[in-house]
Amino acid sequence: MNKYLQILKVVLLVVLIDQFFKFSIPFFGFEIILNQGISFSFLSFIPANAMTLLMIIFVGVVFFLFKNEWLAHSVSSGLFFGGTISNIVDRIFFGAVRDWLKISFFDVYNNLADWFIFVGLVMFLLYNSNKRINKNLIE
Repeated sequence: MNKYLQILKVVLLVVLIDQFFKFSIPFFGFEIILNQGISFSFLSFIPANAMTLLMIIFVGVVFFLFKNEWLAHSVSSGLFFGGTISNIVDRIFFGAVRDWLKISFFDVYNNLADWFIFVGLVMFLLYNSNKRINKNLIE
């Protein structure tokens, strides 16, 4: 199957799952926090439109810089880009990312997309570092 199609399937699934929870979670009594920045509200002083544009540019640059690596591992790239796109959708429609998962230990809110991004990035880094280690062992 075409790698782009595999990635697209994971991206769509991630976006649908994240958006479903963001829309349904208030019905279960969870509080939605609008985060105008990125993780831990970092860069929240940047206007919403500028932040959205920066995120779109960032995703494009990250994809094209590591295109071959992303294509080699469709699950990690689908999780990473799906979570990022879902948060960009929030920025476009709400001017901020809707966070609802409270991490009490750090007094921080996040959402499923943030976790998809994190897991996808960790998988990507582990996959590529393991690939480099194996390459060095062969040489």
